Amino acid sequence: MAFLRKDNTEEMTKTKRKDVITGIILTVFGILIRIFSINIKVIKTSTYSVGSNVFPIICADLLILLGILLIVTSYKKKDAKVVNQSETEEHPEQNKLSKNALSRLLITTVTLILFTALLDKLGFIICAILLQFVLMATLAPETKKTKKDMIKYLIISVCASFIIYILFVKFFKLMLPNGLLKGVL
Repeated sequence: MAFLRKDNTEEMTKTKRKDVITGIILTVFGILIRIFSINIKVIKTSTYSVGSNVFPIICADLLILLGILLIVTSYKKKDAKVVNQSETEEHPEQNKLSKNALSRLLITTVTLILFTALLDKLGFIICAILLQFVLMATLAPETKKTKKDMIKYLIISVCASFIIYILFVKFFKLMLPNGLLKGVL
């Protein structure tokens, strides 16, 4: 039997508030990145190369767009939600983040921080391979974590990193850190 629950309405209001706050933070963060990106010294190696500030500007614009989209969609959500009583009583764990999800979030965050911190020392290719492999291994479903899958993730990480490097260095004429591979590339 479907019914309207008061605590569910309060939960929806909290969710809307969180979405609006998150949207505002994303939008402000995007605006700040956009402002700082304008001040990046543009290094062009040819008349057709992409400037070094293009990627941060694109990311900033996407953050601004997603922030505004989150704010708008949160206001379009209905204040009340019709729920099935048996569903809410049988599956209360659906509303909570599992320990597995929290550990994945922590591993992803630490990996991104390490990628940023080690990029100059290790170089783009090594850091990108490590980043992609760790993220694929972490975010893969439990059924896709066999030794064969890990080898597949490593091959994909190596190939993707080299393709990205070649794309940015050869076609976009942008410099990426070589790190340990300086002189080899």
